[in-house]
Amino acid sequence: MAMPGDVLSGDPAVGEILDPDTWFAYRCPWIDYERGGVDVGDPSQGYNVQTWRLRGMLAPCNRYDGQWAGDWRGLVLDAPGNSDIPPRRLWPVADVREVALAFDQNMRPAAAFVDGAIGKLYWYDSDRAKTVVDVIPGMRSPRLCLDDKRVTQTAASDILLFYLADGKVCMRRQRDRFSVLYVLKERTGARALGRVGMGSNWRLHIELVYDGTNPGRPWYPEAPCLPKGPLDPDKPWRPWNPKGPCAPGV
Repeated sequence: MAMPGDVLSGDPAVGEILDPDTWFAYRCPWIDYERGGVDVGDPSQGYNVQTWRLRGMLAPCNRYDGQWAGDWRGLVLDAPGNSDIPPRRLWPVADVREVALAFDQNMRPAAAFVDGAIGKLYWYDSDRAKTVVDVIPGMRSPRLCLDDKRVTQTAASDILLFYLADGKVCMRRQRDRFSVLYVLKERTGARALGRVGMGSNWRLHIELVYDGTNPGRPWYPEAPCLPKGPLDPDKPWRPWNPKGPCAPGV
C-alpha cells in the first residue's frame, strides 16, 4: 500500500511523478492516460507494458481512430499506437464531464467519471463477480491509480480513488470495495485535483490545483476539445474551438 495508515504524510516527500501521470497539464477532463499490461484481462507481462487511454465520447461529433461513433455517448478505452487493440466501449454515459482510468491486478479497467453532476465508478467487484457502476456522492475532479505497479507488490497494491467533495480531499480504496470514505484533508479551497500517482521516490503524490494552473502551465477544464495534431510536451496547449460541439478525439 502506498498510503500507510490511509493518511497524508506530515513530512515533505520530494519526488517526480512518473509518466503518464505527468501528462495532466496537457489533458482535458474527458481524457485520461494510464500505464497497463499487454491487454485487458492479461496481467502476464506486468502493469507497465504500454500506455492506455480513456476517453469520454460525446455525440454528435464522436470519432475515434478514424471511425465515427454515431450518436453513441460513453467511455471508450484504447491503447494509442497499438493497432492490435481496437477501441473498446466500456459504458454508456449520457453527459460525461470528467474521466479517470486505472487497472486492477487482473488488468480489468476501472473508470471514475462524472455523469452530469453525478459521480460514478465503473469497476470489477470480485464479491459480486461482475462489473458494476456505483454512485460516489459529491465526487468531482476524480483521479484513479493502481498505487504500486511493481509485480513484486501485486498482493499489497490497491486501486485508489481520489476526488474532491465539499472542498475536502477524499479517498476510497479497492480493498474496501470503495465503500469506506477517507477524508484526507478538510476545507482545502482547491479548485481541482491535479496530478496523482507514484513518484520516483516510490511515494504516492497528490497535487492540488488552487488557481487553475498546474506546474506553471495553463489548465482548461472548460475546453471540450483537445487541439488537433500531436501534443508538444514543451508547450502548453490552448483550448481549441471551446464553444464548438465536438468532443475529444475529433
